[in-house]
Amino acid sequence: MSSHHFVKDKQEPALIIESLATFGMEYLGQLLEWNPLVICASKAYSELEERQIKADVLSSDFEKMPIFQNDVKEVDYPHSFIDAALAYLIHEKYDAVNIITESAFYKQKLLVYAPLLNLIVYCGQRRSFAVRSGFSKWKPAHSVIQMQDLSTLQVEGLEKIGPGQYITEQDGFYRVEFDQDYFFITEEI
Repeated sequence: MSSHHFVKDKQEPALIIESLATFGMEYLGQLLEWNPLVICASKAYSELEERQIKADVLSSDFEKMPIFQNDVKEVDYPHSFIDAALAYLIHEKYDAVNIITESAFYKQKLLVYAPLLNLIVYCGQRRSFAVRSGFSKWKPAHSVIQMQDLSTLQVEGLEKIGPGQYITEQDGFYRVEFDQDYFFITEEI
């Protein structure tokens, strides 16, 4: 039996790179492993170019700088690069996206896209993902989980250790329930 895997277009999450300033290159390599569609903001382009990483879609403000890659599409963004990139992925019928940014404030704003895309946001050494009520995940004991404190938040397998911070009580599954449509959970990477 062969160990080769065949990946169809749009089967792997796309990758939006707004900034690589606080993101580790070893993690970038892992996200690029299956050759995803890469959408890049101008401030991250030179770093990608230095590392010989191809961007498939670039933001429209690249007219101010030279582009050294071929076959690159351009996405216009009158308001927000992240919004334009997500709209592009929805239009192209992608199901999932990894977003690398240096601004954690995006998380709550991005929840409007959660019904349309599986969202994972990387900011520094943290990974945040949008989940629905009833979400559960296996984690080792003493893993720190961060979430917004909600009056309706119910947790199993977690102990609260501070505002918005929880720790897994033991190796095993934790579970969260809440009364919103979607909710971000944050973990250290």
